[in-house]
Amino acid sequence: MLTNLSIYLKSLLIAVFLFSTISVYAEKGEVNLTSEQAYQRGTLLFQQNKYDEATPYLVYATKKGYAGAALMLSITYNTNIFVQTPREAEYARKAAELGSVIGALKSDKYNSNFSKNSDASKGTLPKLVSLAKEGNAFAMRQVYNWTDDRGDGFDWLKKAAEAGDPVSQHELAKRYRDGDDWFLIPGKREREVERLFKASADSGDREGMLAYSKLLKQKK
Repeated sequence: MLTNLSIYLKSLLIAVFLFSTISVYAEKGEVNLTSEQAYQRGTLLFQQNKYDEATPYLVYATKKGYAGAALMLSITYNTNIFVQTPREAEYARKAAELGSVIGALKSDKYNSNFSKNSDASKGTLPKLVSLAKEGNAFAMRQVYNWTDDRGDGFDWLKKAAEAGDPVSQHELAKRYRDGDDWFLIPGKREREVERLFKASADSGDREGMLAYSKLLKQKK
């Protein structure tokens, strides 16, 4: 009969073996989930800035045809704001090939001949606006980033935040905090700042969580 210690050691060895097996599959982009589950899991981890943990799920989802997964992978490999890395470019192209307007936009953006008035951009930006008008929060944020008219762009930022984009919620909260826009009711600005920081934090955005945590500490 096995002693309790033997049973414990046997269980521990099995657990180590299973963990190692899962790790190997994860590195290959193979996960024991449906493509939709992998996409959702990868998206959640990506929003929490847990890029290493998100990668195997996003790789798997990309192989299954999820353009959004390829786009998120491209963003995780963005290590230089001036030069697009090879892996970033690879996944931006994959996203574009899978039908992502944002992926096409990223591919255009780092083209050596790129400008907002380029033929490629003129073709991409209207599609982006169209997606934004259909309620795509991420597209709304991109239109905000690309709009030279800051008044019109600010409206898109508000729409993106209200549509649930956590990055936009964090950005809008910062702009309100720094004095942008008008609030006639006393205390309304502060309440909106707190609401937006909390919404961003609740969605798992790292910057939103840090900002909301700092705000709560300041209120004590």
